[in-house]
Amino acid sequence: VGFETNVGAWTLLVNTNVNCRGFGERTEIPQSEFVDEIRLSGGDTYAFFVILSTPDLRYTNGNELGAVYAETPYLQIKEGTGVAVEFQTYFDPRVWNGVVTYQLENMEGAIDDGCDTELTTTYTDNLGSFGNM
Repeated sequence: VGFETNVGAWTLLVNTNVNCRGFGERTEIPQSEFVDEIRLSGGDTYAFFVILSTPDLRYTNGNELGAVYAETPYLQIKEGTGVAVEFQTYFDPRVWNGVVTYQLENMEGAIDDGCDTELTTTYTDNLGSFGNM
């Protein structure tokens, strides 16, 4: 929030093409496509900007920009911004619809239990846009 029109505030993590698996199906960005591993520490806030060349990224209308929409004891997904024109036209609040897969590390750096953990936002509206922040 606050960097919707500032292209210089964003760091490229992935630049790839993926084949859509169809409406309502998970389309994964392969881990091998990420430039770097994403590591978050407790209390950190990160924003991710996903953009498509067509207005097919599904989202849900939110209620309050910055409000927590989904959470686990370790991770929160907050209501953000929808993008109609890259770094120009945006609308909020919007909720990105998808799944974040993550692993926990303990203080010694070992993976908590070796299992992936997921946090999902639910799809409730038939809305699409070019991007979501």
